[in-house]
Amino acid sequence: GLDYARLRASLDGRPAYWLSRGVKYALSDFEITPIHGFNMLEGIAYEPQSDGSHLFRIFEAPYASDLDTGEVIDVYTNPLTGEAVPIPHINPLSLFYAVDGSGNLTIPADDPRIGKVEFSGFVQPRQSFSTEVLSEERFVTRSPAPPGSLEKPALTELINYTGAASSLSDNGDLFAEARKSIVVFRNGIDGPVASGYPPMLLALYEGLKFLSFDAAVQETGELQMERTHPGFLDRLEKFT
Repeated sequence: GLDYARLRASLDGRPAYWLSRGVKYALSDFEITPIHGFNMLEGIAYEPQSDGSHLFRIFEAPYASDLDTGEVIDVYTNPLTGEAVPIPHINPLSLFYAVDGSGNLTIPADDPRIGKVEFSGFVQPRQSFSTEVLSEERFVTRSPAPPGSLEKPALTELINYTGAASSLSDNGDLFAEARKSIVVFRNGIDGPVASGYPPMLLALYEGLKFLSFDAAVQETGELQMERTHPGFLDRLEKFT
């Protein structure tokens, strides 16, 4: 409902911005091996719908980073093979999703992913503590099985959003400061984006929300983002 929308975005029509940072891990033989850092900057805008559902529009771009220095990297060492592997480039993405009154998370029918992946998502009603409010978002996508295989690659994502209870009260702000914790598990190779990675991946991220575009860019690092995605920041600044 509105608590989730306020945590995820902003209710006053302005976009909010999220910077997420974390680590990708390879899973094998009861070992968890960090392979590289992961960074994502996104803008998100909220639009209430006449049927009571909530539509979210997202524009985002990621980049990989060195585990020690935080600098942008283009190659990482696969811990299963010891080989230096180019990191697949992911172009900036424009995404849409909706949440209905029951918490079901859906992709609009005109989204190009429809027909290519199986998608299931849900937003759990908020959990309240004395000073904080939590809302959980979870979804699973399954891609078509690759040639010669019956197993469909799957990606499972769990996101917990946390904000101050005072900002989410009936008299709270339209924009709520918030943080998020993200767990992503990928099982199986899924197209060119994942082809350079081990079959099983775990990713753990933490995200911080900004109302100011300038503050989000300052925290992200303009040079890192422009090196990976030239022109993205100009497009993000115009995103509404």
